[in-house]
Amino acid sequence: MYFVGALVASSLLMVQCELSLVQVVMVSRHSIRTPYAPTNGTVSDFSSYTNLPFPTYVDWNMTEYDFENQYVTPQGTILMQRLGSYYRERWGAGGLSQISCEQITCFADYGGEASRDLDSAIAWLEGFEICPDVPIQLVNETTNPLMQGVLSDHYQIGSCELATEDQVMGMYGGDPDALTTMYEDGIIKVGEVLEMTGSTDDPFNAPICKNVNPLYDENPVESCTLMDIEYVWFGDYFGEFQSPLYLASYFAEAWMFQYLGNLETYAFGALDLASLRDLYSMHIENLWLGTNIWNSVAYSSQQLGYIIASIDQMVSNDGVDGVPQDANTQLVLLFSHDTNILYLRKLLDLNWIPIGHGNNVATPGGALNFELHRDDVDGSYFVKVGAVHSRLYSHGVLHCIILPVLFCLVVCWPILITIAGVHRCLA
Repeated sequence: MYFVGALVASSLLMVQCELSLVQVVMVSRHSIRTPYAPTNGTVSDFSSYTNLPFPTYVDWNMTEYDFENQYVTPQGTILMQRLGSYYRERWGAGGLSQISCEQITCFADYGGEASRDLDSAIAWLEGFEICPDVPIQLVNETTNPLMQGVLSDHYQIGSCELATEDQVMGMYGGDPDALTTMYEDGIIKVGEVLEMTGSTDDPFNAPICKNVNPLYDENPVESCTLMDIEYVWFGDYFGEFQSPLYLASYFAEAWMFQYLGNLETYAFGALDLASLRDLYSMHIENLWLGTNIWNSVAYSSQQLGYIIASIDQMVSNDGVDGVPQDANTQLVLLFSHDTNILYLRKLLDLNWIPIGHGNNVATPGGALNFELHRDDVDGSYFVKVGAVHSRLYSHGVLHCIILPVLFCLVVCWPILITIAGVHRCLA
C-alpha cells in the first residue's frame, strides 16, 4: 500500500516543488432538477398547503414526464456543460490536456426512472469536449449492483448502523420544539408566502394539519400553519423527522430550484434573492441533520473507500479488488447527489465557502475533486481535495457560474487504510 499524503494549503506558497496532475476522482452532484412531491401531495398538487397555483411543466419548459420525474432542467443542462468546459481548462493546464478517452471512467447513479445523474454526466462530457462519447456506466440494482454503495446516497454498508432517533435529537439538544423556535421566523415566512395564514374571521384550515397530526382539531379557531405540525420520527436520510422545519425546508428548496431553473416567477414573486437564500438555510440544516456521522459511515464508507482505492492503484500501477477501472485511469467521474458530498464532508471533516450560499452547501452541479499530484523532482505523491460549486447570480441570466477551488485539505496525513475490496465500513 503506497502512502498518499494530503497537500497542506498553507504550505503551497512556501514549498518549492514541480507538481504534475496525474489523476482526478470527481464526486459531483447532479445539476438543477425539478422539485420532488411534497408530503401529502404530488409535483402538481399542493392543495394540502395552499390554494396558490405552482408552476407547471410548461413553465419549466419541460415535458410532463421529465418534470414529474425530476429530470435535469434546460438551465441545468447549460450549467453542466459550462462545468465540463471549466474542468477541461483547469485540469488541462494542470497536466491532463493529453488525456485519452480510454483513461476516463464515468459512473452515474440511476435509480428507477430518475435520470438526472445520467443527464448531468452527458451534459458535463459535452462541455468537457475531449471525450464527449465516453460510455456512462449506470449504477442500480440490476446494472453494476456492486457499485451501488459507491454511487447511491442511501445504500447501507454491511453492519454499519444508521443514526438512531436519540442520536439525532442529541445533535440539537433533544428538544424538537427548540429547533422549531430557532427557525421560527423562516417557518412563519414560508407559511406567509404560501398564504396559509388566512384571517381572524376566515382561518385557513390547511389539510396538511389533519393529515399528519393524529389529534388535530378539524375545526380550529385559528389558521393551520406549518408551526402547528407535530414531531414524528422517520429516520430518512433526507429528512430524519417530520416537523415544521422539515416541511418549511421543502418549500425553500423547491423555490430555490425555481430560481435556479430561471422561471419567470419564483416563490410567487413574494421573495427577493436574499430572502430566498435565508430560507434555504433551513433546507441545509435539515440535510446536515440527515448527513450526520452515523449515516455518513453507513452510507458513504464505500464511496470513500473507492476513492482511496482508485488513487492507490494509480500510484501502485496495480489493480485493487472491487475497483473495475484500469489502474492507469486518469479521470474517474462519479455523478451522484448532494448527500454524497455532505457525507464525505463529514467523514473527512471538510469545510468550504460557496459564494452566495451558506457555508458547506452542496450546490447543483457542485463537486469534490480528489486530485492526485506527483512531485517531478522526488517522485512523491500528494492528494489535493478541492471544491467547485455554483454561485447564486442575478435573475434572468444563467444563475450558476463557476467558482475556483475554495479549499484544500489542511491536515497532512498518510492514508493508512488497507483496501481489501471496498465493501467495508471505514469507521
